[in-house]
Amino acid sequence: MTNVKNNFRVSLNNFMNFNINNQLSLSSETYFQISSKNIEDYRLFIEPKLNLSLKKLNFYYRYLFKYHSTPYINIFKKDVNGRFGVEYRF
Repeated sequence: MTNVKNNFRVSLNNFMNFNINNQLSLSSETYFQISSKNIEDYRLFIEPKLNLSLKKLNFYYRYLFKYHSTPYINIFKKDVNGRFGVEYRF
């Protein structure tokens, strides 16, 4: 028999897109989750993306930050990741 744990969370999400000019934009996704039983058990996720659009090419930088105040599995409490990318439009 497996051990089952119910954990209900309250979630707050935010999505944003801001055009700096015709070629440059900044978008972001953020969410905050908190346990309904323990306010010290929360998760935070922030992912902004800076995007440069040229005629056929798109360059972007995406940054990812995750924080788990109480990890349930064997993962890092904080996780940070950055990524550069190039997209080509046909």
